Amino acid sequence: MCLGDSITEGFTVAGAYRNRLCSLIEADGLNEAVDFIGDRSNGTGYDKDHAGHSGYSIANIPAADDCEGKGRQGITEILDACVGVNKPDVVLLMIGTNDILSLYKLDESKSRLETLVNGIKERMSDDGKIYFATIPYIAENAAYNKTGKTQAELNALIDTFNNGVRDIADSDDAIELVDMNSQIALTDLKDGIHPTDSGYTKMGDYWYLSIKDYLTELILK
Repeated sequence: MCLGDSITEGFTVAGAYRNRLCSLIEADGLNEAVDFIGDRSNGTGYDKDHAGHSGYSIANIPAADDCEGKGRQGITEILDACVGVNKPDVVLLMIGTNDILSLYKLDESKSRLETLVNGIKERMSDDGKIYFATIPYIAENAAYNKTGKTQAELNALIDTFNNGVRDIADSDDAIELVDMNSQIALTDLKDGIHPTDSGYTKMGDYWYLSIKDYLTELILK
């Protein structure tokens, strides 16, 4: 299950990184054993199912606490519908960009992430594993960035957020860190937030590098 926000859904490129990920899985002959699951579907891969939800945050954000005044739906609140009904063996999780864009209680983001991850674990298969990605930087001049923060300030907020992701991954054997922030530069972003086609190719390559051994292990069981 590819779980997250519009970066996972494919706001700028339908299918997002999943197009490349599917092609790599096929190239290694694993596609008959790897079933993508989720409550959404798009892209060009052999299996288009996913759980990327555009505009979603970690947990619900009230309009009064959103710097844009809109409020956001949270992934945590839809876990039964998108994870519980599917019980995935592997979850590729990337979430938090919209928390940054909303400037929503970022000092509490690690706690929200822990609640989300625990909720996912409760709804996965017994031997399930979460691959937890750090989030890329956001460009100061991105059209959807209404934070008023400078590039240096945005980078610092995201570095702190990603340190929380690392801490959670380091503390749990069922979670593997995928440092996607180290792979995706601002020049890989089409609109300052969402990757270009080549940026998504980089993401697909890195996701597959991260999960290939475990996928093979699961298939051989």
